[in-house]
Amino acid sequence: MNRLAKIKTEMEKQQIDCIILFGSRNIYYASNTAQFSICLIPLDSDPRIFIKRNFERGKNETWIEDVVQLRSTKDLIEEIKARKLDRGKLGIEMNFVRVNQYLKLKKALNAEFIDINPLFSRLRMIKDAKEIESMKKSAKAVVNVQRICRETLRPGITELEVAAEVAREAKLNGSWYPATNLYWDANGFVLASGENLYTPGDYPILSGVGATNATPRSASNRVLKDGDIFVLDFATNVEGYHADHARTYFIGKPTEKFMKLYNTVRDALKHIENQVLVGKEIGTLFKEVKQKMGDYQDFFQGFNGYRQGLGHGVGLELDEPPGIVEHSKEKFQEGMVIAFEPKLIIPGWGAIDFEDTVHLRSNSTEVLTNSPFEDFI
Repeated sequence: MNRLAKIKTEMEKQQIDCIILFGSRNIYYASNTAQFSICLIPLDSDPRIFIKRNFERGKNETWIEDVVQLRSTKDLIEEIKARKLDRGKLGIEMNFVRVNQYLKLKKALNAEFIDINPLFSRLRMIKDAKEIESMKKSAKAVVNVQRICRETLRPGITELEVAAEVAREAKLNGSWYPATNLYWDANGFVLASGENLYTPGDYPILSGVGATNATPRSASNRVLKDGDIFVLDFATNVEGYHADHARTYFIGKPTEKFMKLYNTVRDALKHIENQVLVGKEIGTLFKEVKQKMGDYQDFFQGFNGYRQGLGHGVGLELDEPPGIVEHSKEKFQEGMVIAFEPKLIIPGWGAIDFEDTVHLRSNSTEVLTNSPFEDFI
């Protein structure tokens, strides 16, 4: 079943007469073009895509046959009225549509508006073969990013200098477009060392403190020194699809405590990756991994009452459903791609953070990101 057919099946279940897409990620998913456009998908007739810019390119890219030039939102409203959909149930992306767009539609159309973001989240959660291939390319790129990070680290270099090297490597490997995520102003990668591992930036835990007050995230001017713990959590975006990958490093000779906690978190990630997850409850896995932390459970995924999820879906956006949280009753499904990120964050000491992007198969878990670990015994 192609994507448009899947969308219409969900529309029928929810008795949605028509969907209007404004967000580029959903438009790309439904139409195969990310040109600036609006996509109209009626339940009982063929879809139409209104392209604002780069009309010929968009027309050549999309599999939707009815393609017209968009002059203004009036074109969309007139088409909805012409198809007698202006009194029906219309689905829009309420987490994306601007207020002035919504008010204009509401004034012109006597329709019931509902949020179709959950519908698209469910559909996009299960990847097809083409999407998996793009994500494998993204994973290959981010593994090279971690390799360059390993080769660059040394006392005397700043976090920003390391950031420049890894960002360059990402672009050389095809990830020239920034990571995409609806919920953040920007998606600077997490790069932190020393005390910056437990000092808040724009996020309560492990974000890096940034170089200025205006950009309180990721790399800073801090100079690396012998004895530092260093974390790089980087996401690549190749062909529109993401891979999310974190590794933890030590500058100089690692301490006994570092080696112990490194092994603990690494083994927790391996516990996830070495089992068949399809059909298992998300909350059950979370609790299993938490138990693996032993005496350090108070620092699992955060501290001081703030806890991050154990992971998240990955796809056209960096952070997608499902969220890997403790009390979720949702079950893992075949075709999901999840970034699992077990971590310990200990104020006054540092952090250990690992993350792999994995593809859930019916009888196995395919790890897409395979940067090596240290072999501490």
